[in-house]
Amino acid sequence: MTLSDAEIERWSRQIILPEVGGAGQARLLAAHAAVNGTDASAIFAATLLERAGMRITSGRTTASLFDVRIVLDTGAVVLGVADGKVGLVVSRPCEVCLPLDLFARSRPRGSDGPAIGLAVGALAAAEALRATLSRPHEGRLHRLDLDSGLPTTIPLAASGCAACGGRQ
Repeated sequence: MTLSDAEIERWSRQIILPEVGGAGQARLLAAHAAVNGTDASAIFAATLLERAGMRITSGRTTASLFDVRIVLDTGAVVLGVADGKVGLVVSRPCEVCLPLDLFARSRPRGSDGPAIGLAVGALAAAEALRATLSRPHEGRLHRLDLDSGLPTTIPLAASGCAACGGRQ
């Protein structure tokens, strides 16, 4: 896909980033993401992805373990929860190889705070952009703790998943 002059002008601030460039912006403009969730996390993630140039389908999920769920047209999935002062975001190449047991064991308990909800939405959007631009073969688990101020990222090795072959 070649970018038009109008698209280059519109997306020039992203195109100059080495992580994006012209080819990456073309991938973003061609990409589609379904964003579902129950709160501000999902709304913020959808807004950020749309502002990056992705086509978004949004919906509300009423009963879910996750506050935000992003499914990319490549099959990659990003899930996030925000509880109390802790947030978790998991990304994987496909929905089949999501480590839901790890996510459930790590899920914090408490009442949602607006700051952590927005942080989870932003991190989920960043993971979706990473998956679109670089197509990693592994996933990551992010844990945000507002009390300590320390984010933690744990790489999740390629799964060898039968559905996606551990690839994205």
